[in-house]
Amino acid sequence: MLNELDESLKTLLVQDLPRVIERIEADGFDISFDVPNRDFRARLTRPTLCLYLYNIQENRDLRGRVWSVSRQDSAVTTRRPAVRLDCSYMVTAWSNEVEDEHRLLTGATRVLFRNPVLPAEVLQGSLADGYEISTEVAQPESFKDVVDIWSVLDNDLHPSVRVTVTLPLELDVEYATPTVSDRGLRLDGPNWRPPPQGPQRVTGRVERDGQPVIGAVIRADYSSTHTDDRGEYKLDNVMPGKQLLWVRLGASFHQFEVDLPDESLIILPSEGEALEDNAGGPGSPPPGNRPRARRVRSRQQE
Repeated sequence: MLNELDESLKTLLVQDLPRVIERIEADGFDISFDVPNRDFRARLTRPTLCLYLYNIQENRDLRGRVWSVSRQDSAVTTRRPAVRLDCSYMVTAWSNEVEDEHRLLTGATRVLFRNPVLPAEVLQGSLADGYEISTEVAQPESFKDVVDIWSVLDNDLHPSVRVTVTLPLELDVEYATPTVSDRGLRLDGPNWRPPPQGPQRVTGRVERDGQPVIGAVIRADYSSTHTDDRGEYKLDNVMPGKQLLWVRLGASFHQFEVDLPDESLIILPSEGEALEDNAGGPGSPPPGNRPRARRVRSRQQE
């Protein structure tokens, strides 16, 4: 899986770097995933972009709670959902000329910022199975942590950009049980329709102080997207029912409990409102009595 992620990032950079950097060809630089220690630079023969994978951890905010269920003949199979992993790369550029290093690092940053979700055509192997692979680029981090990394590498401090890629890890954990039959009585009216059972598209809107929120990152289940210029969003392949929905706007993160697709209106707290756990609540209903999500947590990126 990690080697497929490396190849996917390499394919993206080789394909797009010549489009954003003048005077560079696809074969005019190398891409390495080696450890950038003191011996690394001595082995280089031409400008090189190094993507060093230094940390992997589970993204608990995206942990799936719904197990998939399939029925065949007299058996029911329950399968555990994939785990979402945050893979953090330290991206550096190396050359004999500082100008070339800065130009190469700037181009790589521009390419990665332009692709918050990795394009399907660059995904390699099992990563092309339909999951979205999202990225976060150059987010704030502790300078002490950066210095500590270079100390461990026994190398001089070098300009770097942190890139975190979130990807699924299938656990292949499933349980098969016999089908349990029962008998019941259902009462319904002429307008009753069965609720949707499978993933579906969810549309909604994000507002703050009655105004649309533009460019916010929306995540629910295993789907992510951005709000448009009307504050509206569309999430594909989302299971209906209770979900945790995350909104990232700039350096602030907000978590909501939603009952999709009904509670698709997201109301962000005002900019002056304190960000703290269990903030907000159901509150008064928005105009038109449209159901809205309940905010359960907000935090500011340190």
